[in-house]
Amino acid sequence: MTTENKPSNLFAKLLGKQYEELPAAIKQFHDTPGHLWKGYVNATGSNNVLAKIIRTFMGFPKPGNNLPITVSVYYTDQGNERWSRSFGNKKFSSLLMIDKKNPQLMSESFGLIKQHYKLELADNWLCWRLQYCSLLGVKLPSFLSPKIIANEGIDEKGTYQFIAKAELPLIGILLEYRGFLNPVL
Repeated sequence: MTTENKPSNLFAKLLGKQYEELPAAIKQFHDTPGHLWKGYVNATGSNNVLAKIIRTFMGFPKPGNNLPITVSVYYTDQGNERWSRSFGNKKFSSLLMIDKKNPQLMSESFGLIKQHYKLELADNWLCWRLQYCSLLGVKLPSFLSPKIIANEGIDEKGTYQFIAKAELPLIGILLEYRGFLNPVL
């Protein structure tokens, strides 16, 4: 008898049995690689020049309300996940993987920057708890590191929703966005 070696998502691997405790919409999002998810987001952020330059360089959206968003997640041959996001005409992607130095953590790479998260469940929310950031493989001291909030949950109707906030030293809130996604069938 042969068994198919089907890749599984990083979140199920990292959370183990806790993964089954997640609300159905969160599991559906993580269990459907290659599917397109669409929704809307409200985005805010600092209006200083440096914040605007960084947002433009990274492909992050400008502040605005009811911005259309699409997200797709693909599993790579190496067992990682490639997340592609589009906010209107702004696009960015990141690569998520199990941290090589600490396999209890998940790493997310944005070019030269890597963020290292511990995943936790809290009141039906999947919380990404930033442990530290690195630049070119060098751990940033906490006073230079961004403050990140990233959570996934559901609304009262059971729709997948998310909250993300990135605050940088000397800049303030680079980007904060909240929104929801539905699968495109």
